[in-house]
Amino acid sequence: GGDPNDRLALVDDEEGHAEFFLTLLYESLEGSKLFVFGSVGVLVAWSLLCAFFSEWMRELALADTGGRAERWMEDIESCKSAISILGTLFVFTLVFRFNTCYDRWWESRVFWGDIISRCLDLNMMNRRWIADQDLGDRLSRFIIAYAYA
Repeated sequence: GGDPNDRLALVDDEEGHAEFFLTLLYESLEGSKLFVFGSVGVLVAWSLLCAFFSEWMRELALADTGGRAERWMEDIESCKSAISILGTLFVFTLVFRFNTCYDRWWESRVFWGDIISRCLDLNMMNRRWIADQDLGDRLSRFIIAYAYA
């Protein structure tokens, strides 16, 4: 319930847009939610393990200069470009997924606008061509109900 103007006021602010698009993104994952959230969970767990391992290796390298841990740290620092490339690919994948969701939303918005426009045209024709006002009002209510159904 509530005033429809309050609902429109919430959509006009940026937080309303962000919430709408997050909902749209979440709903576009229908059927693959477990896979996506599982993949994100594995990625987060792997990132945490790598961070803890890196910190442990750094402590070992500081304690034993010239040892195996220091060589590992040198190898890890030399592969930063590969990690950057993987991160960039992940970001592009995420952006393309979001872009697909936005395209679906835009297409449905265009179709909704077309339905509303045609219903308005039909209502104007209804008012001009049907002489019986009660019948015209009843038809107008059906047209309005169709647009919202």
